[in-house]
Formats: sequence, C-alpha cells, structure tokens
Amino acid sequence: MSSLSELRKRHPDNFGWRLWNVWGDGRLYSAYQCDAFADEPTFTAGCSHGNDVPSDACACGVHYVTNTENFFTTVEYLNNPATAWDWPLWSQVYTFGAAIGGTTLDFNEGEFWLERPRRCATYRILGIVLPGLSSNSRFKVLSALVLSSPRQQELAARYDLPEVHRHKAHLAERYGVPIMTGQYSIGDYGNLVHAGRALEQKLDKCDTLAEVASLG
Repeated sequence: MSSLSELRKRHPDNFGWRLWNVWGDGRLYSAYQCDAFADEPTFTAGCSHGNDVPSDACACGVHYVTNTENFFTTVEYLNNPATAWDWPLWSQVYTFGAAIGGTTLDFNEGEFWLERPRRCATYRILGIVLPGLSSNSRFKVLSALVLSSPRQQELAARYDLPEVHRHKAHLAERYGVPIMTGQYSIGDYGNLVHAGRALEQKLDKCDTLAEVASLG
C-alpha cells in the first residue's frame, strides 16, 4: 500500500489546491460557478456541452493548482486591499485534494495562478485551510487608507469575522478532513503557505482515506 507521500511523488499532477466559498449551511461551492456545491468530500463536475470531463473541447471540470506557493501568492493578490476584486473574501476556503481519473491542462496559460492550472472530472478533498483572524486590525488600517468605495469598505468590515470560522464545525463534520487555520497577514502570504505546507506534511503520513478522516 502506498502512502499519500509516495502517490504524490509518482503522480504530482493529480494533487493540488482549490479556492472555494462557503454557503450558509456550511457547504463548499465553486468560486466560479455558484450552483456547483460539494456536498461531500468527493466532488464530480459535469459538462453542459455533453463532453467527457476533462475535455480539450471545453473548459468544464474541476480546476486546481498544483504548486502551493503559486496558489497562495494568487490568494494574497485577491485579498490585498489595494488589488482586491469584488470577491467574497470573508467566505473563502482553500482545499488540498486529489484528482481522480484523467487530468488535462487548462486553457488558462498561467497569467493568473502563476502556473497553468489542471482540470479533472472528480476531485477528492483531503484537507482544508481557513484564512486566519490575526490580521483584522491591519486590514482595517490599510482599508481606511486605500479603499474608497462603499462596497470595498463593506468587504473590509465583514472581514472582521470571516464567515468560514462560524462554519468550522460544520466543515469538519461534513468533509471529515483535517482543517488548518493560516495566520493571514495582508502583504505577507507566507503564513498561509506555511499552513498549506503543514497540511500537506500531515496528510503525507497517511496510508488510507480512513487515516485522513481520523485527522479531522
């Protein structure tokens, strides 16, 4: 039987990170397709074009980023008040998981995620990283300096208590995987990277999915 660490070494393209949002009932849903819910740890994507997922004919599938540093560098960009999009920052969840079955490179050439993401039909969530709570005061100071629109100020205010932390118990119960909390600091994504690496190291010691669940 192969450990997760050995599987990752043999199949590096089949493991990676995804960005999700959390719904009011504690379910994860796609940050790009709001009606795509992960009701359980294994999430399978469909195709509205009738293609087998993943297909070179369309962009349907479960998208993920294989490199931890590239993923969280982009997360930092999304959460920086000076560059933040109109994005539900308070409800972000980051998952590390395994692509089951075939994978293919995405059409995105990598200008956004700093690498070309991959797509698969089925993605099994193995662990979760939540944004930290330690940077609220710094976020508010920066937001007062650089955020001017009412919508941006609303985002800054709501970041005071990320919604994901209210659902931490629901996430643990529904997905049955270990959950790490990154001490997120605006302008310093290293703490989230550290949380991501710590999660990967924790999972690497597991031989079975039952062992992964026991960490939750």
